[in-house]
Amino acid sequence: MQERAELEDQLAEAEEKVKKLEKTIEEARQTPAESESAASAASQELSAAKNKISSQRESISTLQNQLKELQEAAASEKEAVEAQLAAQTAKSQRQIQTLSNKLQQAQLDAQSIQRTFEKRLEDAEQRVQAAQARAESFASAVPAATRPLLKQIQTLQATHDELKT
Repeated sequence: MQERAELEDQLAEAEEKVKKLEKTIEEARQTPAESESAASAASQELSAAKNKISSQRESISTLQNQLKELQEAAASEKEAVEAQLAAQTAKSQRQIQTLSNKLQQAQLDAQSIQRTFEKRLEDAEQRVQAAQARAESFASAVPAATRPLLKQIQTLQATHDELKT
């Protein structure tokens, strides 16, 4: 861009110089008595200036074409990057949604498992309490159930001792 501006400035200067030279040539033609060499020099300068202008116009045209190509390439690259970004964003959103769904399912599964274990724990605690109650019942019933047997044993021992004597 800066090179283009410089070339345009040079072109403007060259065009101004051409106008001055054309004016000089015109003045020289109006006064034929003046030196023909000055007119020839001015004509040569004019020709050189025109060649320079032509060259600079070609350079400007080339630069404009290059700029246009670069702008088109940049626009194409931008579109490609935007399309890639959109595709990546959509993919990421799908992955996030999938992971979110999996997380929700995992949470539901964990809650279900927790409820199952809590129910099993509650059932086990009830069975333990029932077993402890039965054990206490058996422990309190044993002395009452064994008293008649102990009396019988004592009676039999006493009878056995009498028979021996």
